[in-house]
Amino acid sequence: MLHQIPEIFVDSFKDLKLHVYTVGYPSEGESILLLLEDKGKTLFTILTDSYAVGTDDGAYNHIHRILESWGSPAINYFIWTHPHKDHSVGIENVLNTFDPKHEAQIAIPVTLDNTDTYALCEEAENAFNFILNKYDSSRKYSIRFWSREDMEFRRPIIKLTNIKSGNSIHGVINVLAPYDSLALRRSAKTGGNDFNDISIVYRFEINGLQLLLCGDMAKTSIQWIDDDNYKLIHFIKIPHHGSDEPKKLLDKLIVNQIENPLANTTVFKSKNLPLPEITNGYKRLGYDVYSTGDGEEIFGCIETVFDVSTLGNEEPVLTGNSLRL
Repeated sequence: MLHQIPEIFVDSFKDLKLHVYTVGYPSEGESILLLLEDKGKTLFTILTDSYAVGTDDGAYNHIHRILESWGSPAINYFIWTHPHKDHSVGIENVLNTFDPKHEAQIAIPVTLDNTDTYALCEEAENAFNFILNKYDSSRKYSIRFWSREDMEFRRPIIKLTNIKSGNSIHGVINVLAPYDSLALRRSAKTGGNDFNDISIVYRFEINGLQLLLCGDMAKTSIQWIDDDNYKLIHFIKIPHHGSDEPKKLLDKLIVNQIENPLANTTVFKSKNLPLPEITNGYKRLGYDVYSTGDGEEIFGCIETVFDVSTLGNEEPVLTGNSLRL
């Protein structure tokens, strides 16, 4: 079944808001939810990665609570950046709950079509089999294996049309990584589990608003991405939980006429991430830097609301362990 880009009609672009939720947990794990709304009505959602932690009543995934607060809208896109455990727990549950008809578009890294070439953890193996069975069966062809290819891969995913004027704007994803040749090299039956080199990195753009979602971007990916992709960024999810492995990204970032750009990170407690030298580097570039934190709460969440018309943003709302650095 060929996927059609959804077209949504709105009264005015001035009412469009993009909510960015960065979710993390005290030890590890992250999810990023993008939710586009018009006067309180959810128009479109993109969920990147999943994680859940144990509780007395079972696993807890804060994405469930966020979506329930919006009336349980469907997940339209699920992007699985790479199959490390801290990005992979609870995928089956969140998709079954918020996409029960299994109509979402699924994006996973190129070369992950054959898990025999990788040493996956149990949670990632189960998630892959679930996705394959639910989203690539019968007449459904909802799985996309994303890569940079020979040049940046640009994919419109939603069209918004003003009812009165007929003018349209698009939500667009630019896939910046992984790089095909590098991903193929990493998947050549090495039996490894270092998936950062195949991590999906993408830009989401809408009406000039630019968000850079880095997953666990590795330093080898940075050199293959054209520098123009780093020059105009309103929001960045700091790669690899604020480690110094992709440190060269700081050298690439240039802020051009953006007021109060934002950078969010999640934590990886056993590896002492994020590193202060990295978060301070973003501060020196002029970014306001926030972290999901590692306190006593079961989660940390940073919510930032962007105005799609003016490209401005409200002060982030911090819940759970999240904090400003």
